[in-house]
Amino acid sequence: MKLKTQMALVTVMASAFANAHVHVKPYLQQLTDSSVHVLMEGDIGETYSLTLNEGGTQSVISPVVESRSESGVSLYRFPITNLSASTEYIYSVKDTGSGEVFGPYTIKTLSDSDTARWRAMQQAIFRRTEPLKLLFGAE
Repeated sequence: MKLKTQMALVTVMASAFANAHVHVKPYLQQLTDSSVHVLMEGDIGETYSLTLNEGGTQSVISPVVESRSESGVSLYRFPITNLSASTEYIYSVKDTGSGEVFGPYTIKTLSDSDTARWRAMQQAIFRRTEPLKLLFGAE
């Protein structure tokens, strides 16, 4: 009986991993008042598309793919530009092979003043760390 239970567990785990095309679900980076990058990680060779909705207008965006052959995983980056400040957008990502959809998710772009504050903070951090880079030779 114990052997049957272990075999059943192994079968369930194997089937879960066999369908694991996505390793990291979509997440956001580099959000500004006019752009954002949606990233996700999936198996090399998979195809994904992002659908962006804003006020009845729909756009389909293809990713820039960065493969990591040693791990068998690709980073899929969807750069979204020409957005309006302080505006809410809805997006979803579709695995075009399996038809699986991730989302819908909501993005709200920063306001002009939020972006200016964020850039000032980044510059302050850069000015503070630049002497350390020179001192320790870090890139």
